[in-house]
Amino acid sequence: MMPQFHATVVMALAIGGAVCGIAAQDLSGTAALQRVPKVVTVCLAPETAGAALGRRGHRAGNFLPVAALPRGGWEAAAPAKAARKRPPVVLPAVVPPPRPSSSTNPQPAVFALASLAGFGSLSAGRQKLIEAALALASSWPWLPYVYGGSDPAQGGLDCSGAMCYVMTQCGLSPPRTAAGQYLWLREHRQLHLVPNEATTTDDPSLAGLRAGDLLFWASGYQADDAKMPNITHVAMYLGRETIDGLQIMINASDGRSYRGTRTNGYGVYDFHLPPADATSKLVGYGPPPGVATIKPAVAP
Repeated sequence: MMPQFHATVVMALAIGGAVCGIAAQDLSGTAALQRVPKVVTVCLAPETAGAALGRRGHRAGNFLPVAALPRGGWEAAAPAKAARKRPPVVLPAVVPPPRPSSSTNPQPAVFALASLAGFGSLSAGRQKLIEAALALASSWPWLPYVYGGSDPAQGGLDCSGAMCYVMTQCGLSPPRTAAGQYLWLREHRQLHLVPNEATTTDDPSLAGLRAGDLLFWASGYQADDAKMPNITHVAMYLGRETIDGLQIMINASDGRSYRGTRTNGYGVYDFHLPPADATSKLVGYGPPPGVATIKPAVAP
């Protein structure tokens, strides 16, 4: 006589087989049975049960229970489910957090080209410089002022690092430091000097200023009187705003202002000359060497 537990298995499998359209004698062999030391569940593979009971009775990745046996019972070995190929996981681009700064000044302003008066009348090289300068500000959540910073991927920029990065994106090969950039213009006869007594943008020495020019500040003395001038800051002149003609520039700074608000980081700031008693003076400006050879962006 067949053992009681074996009869129970056959009966359970017969019921399951009847439901799924499988003859009980096809499942009564013991070759596919294995011993398990706990309460188990007789299951059919999902490919079989799902076909008979429909998708609602088939949970992806699981078996459909048919009958349970007491502890020490037997279980029909279910066929291993074929491994599914999963698409590769695509991680989002990681934006580096801003580098720590002790400044409490907020983020500077960010501008669109439409905010600049006369942009369309500029040469192709100057237009591309300004486009690259504005794109750098708008492409990152915030680039605070960080001394020595020259790569936005590091989370911050200083004044000469920002200008160096922008010009490099346009195909130029500028020096890294503000003093080096000043001497670069002077050596290529691109530098316009501004006297110490100039205190307003109406000064005749600024008559040649154009959007896309680099601006240089120095402290202690007239910058052109020394081989290694004490250049303290460099920025790029953007021209005037369309709404009211306010003169603006773009640079990395901490403490300069835009419309009366002091900010920190790479962005748009007011352009004006320091007062007569200031220790830092605007000493020169001019276009980066090679700006005339910059090719315009290709339309998509």
